[in-house]
Amino acid sequence: MNRVEKFKELRMRRRRLVLCIVLFVFIILAGFATVDYSLNSIMNNDKRIKMISFTRTNRSCINIGIMNINMNIDLRIINKSCEKLKKLLKQ
Repeated sequence: MNRVEKFKELRMRRRRLVLCIVLFVFIILAGFATVDYSLNSIMNNDKRIKMISFTRTNRSCINIGIMNINMNIDLRIINKSCEKLKKLLKQ
């Protein structure tokens, strides 16, 4: 096998490997979405995919849910930190 054929074979293997990885990730994500949809429809009678959800509880709080684990984030604290960072960078 000469050099050209060798590198052509390497390119083909690399393409197949990338295609297999992309297909694997797609199948895993489709499985997660299917499980999330069916669990939400059974448990909550809510026929939606809610793997990641963002809801605003009030003007200064955001509730972020990832796989039904909820976190409350206070936006006032984030805004104060951003202002401090801006002042620090201006100096």
